[in-house]
Amino acid sequence: TLNVTASNECGTSAATQIGVTIIDVRPMPGAITRPAFVCEGSAGNFTVINDALATGYTWNVTCSGWTGASVTNAITLTPDANPGPCLISVTAENQCGSSAARTLFVTPALIPSQPSPISGPVQLCPTGLGDYSVTSVNNVNYTWTVAPAGPGLTQVGATSQIDWNGVAPGVYTVTATPANRCAIAGPTRTLQVT
Repeated sequence: TLNVTASNECGTSAATQIGVTIIDVRPMPGAITRPAFVCEGSAGNFTVINDALATGYTWNVTCSGWTGASVTNAITLTPDANPGPCLISVTAENQCGSSAARTLFVTPALIPSQPSPISGPVQLCPTGLGDYSVTSVNNVNYTWTVAPAGPGLTQVGATSQIDWNGVAPGVYTVTATPANRCAIAGPTRTLQVT
C-alpha cells in the first residue's frame, strides 16, 4: 500500500492510500499432455494445465511444416512429412514477460511408403495354400485382401497365407495396404494370381 499526500505552503493534505499489487513472471507450465500417437497428416491436441494468472500462452514447434497456432493452454497441431524429432515448447505470459519454457520432443509416424513387391506364387492350381509377403517395416501395419472374394486368407503382419482350395479358375488380385499407428494408409501394392 502506498500513502500519497499533497503539499503546498499551507500544509499537507490527508493521506490517500493506493493499493499496489506486485507480480512476477509466471512459473513454467506443467507437463505437456500429448496424444498417444502423433502421425503425419493427423491433427493432435497438446495441452498444459491452465494458469489462471497467465494472460496467454506462446507455443512453438521446431519442425516448420507443422500447422497449428494458439494463445491458450491448448493447441491442435498437424504434422507434415518431417520425420523429426520435433521440439514443442510453450511459455506462460503476463505483464512481466514470459515464463521458462516447458518442452516436449515428438517423433511423428509418417504415412507409409508403398510396400515392396509382393513375393509369392502367381500361377497355381486350386488345390493348395500360397504364402505371400512384403518386406516388413517398423511401426507399419499391413492389411491383406484378395479379390474377387472366395479364397480364404490368414494374415500376420507383412505376411499372408491364401487358401486356394476349390476356388473358381480366374484372375485374382492380392493387395497389401500399409498403415501407420494412426491407421492412415499409404499406397497399396498388388499382385495378380491366376
